[in-house]
Amino acid sequence: MVSDLSLSGCSVTCERTVLMGSYIKLSVVLPDPTSSLFIELGKIRWVRENAFGVEFIRVPTLTRHRLDRVVSQAPALDVNCLPTLV
Repeated sequence: MVSDLSLSGCSVTCERTVLMGSYIKLSVVLPDPTSSLFIELGKIRWVRENAFGVEFIRVPTLTRHRLDRVVSQAPALDVNCLPTLV
């Protein structure tokens, strides 16, 4: 589950074990599948129990436009994600 979605990052709650400082790829599945987001590279900045914070480092242009739209329309949106360690 993704929360606190912003242009620069998000919080993720999931059952995966991650290490602070690790790099990940992140697929964020939104209610409208045509607006789903793929973050090419993110860095885990903090870890607390089953949650962690991700800073977006490399975001494709199309995803950046979608992210701008999603954040401006629904700043409190909670969505699902599929994190993959790089």
